Amino acid sequence: MDKSAKVLEILEQYLDEPGKLSLDDNLLERGISSYNFLKIVVDLENEFDMEFDPEELNYNLFQTPATLIRCIEK
Repeated sequence: MDKSAKVLEILEQYLDEPGKLSLDDNLLERGISSYNFLKIVVDLENEFDMEFDPEELNYNLFQTPATLIRCIEK
């Protein structure tokens, strides 16, 4: 499974309403809360064996799966 597909799989676990998520979907509009965002960060760090820069962890900056993926790929 490629990185993008894995990120989408992780994010879909936290949606308020089930359904496929695209790279450009707005996570806030799809029901990802700030609390779930923290859980997602931990899941992503564990899955990809990396750590997000704490200064970049702004819930409002990661509005789409694509922005999360770009940060993981840094």
